[in-house]
Amino acid sequence: MQDLSVTIFQQDLAWQDAPANRAQFACLLPAAAGSALIVLPEMFATGFSIETKITAEPEQGTTEQFLIEIFTSLRKSAVGLMWLTCEILVRSFSL
Repeated sequence: MQDLSVTIFQQDLAWQDAPANRAQFACLLPAAAGSALIVLPEMFATGFSIETKITAEPEQGTTEQFLIEIFTSLRKSAVGLMWLTCEILVRSFSL
């Protein structure tokens, strides 16, 4: 049986500040490139805010594009959860 390497991030998040949270993870994620699986906190971009009028993004918005770009550059698959204009989107990003 082969070992599975996993990196789990549980960071302090900036409340309702997606740009700050994306910047934080842009710096942290490359260090996890050797892991087979990378796990981000749920709602990492919003700091766990459920104020969708403030934090929701359109489909294919900035956070979704960030996840696609960073995980493509790391050549990893990911599952992301984010608020989209008044609904939750769960999407997996695979190469």
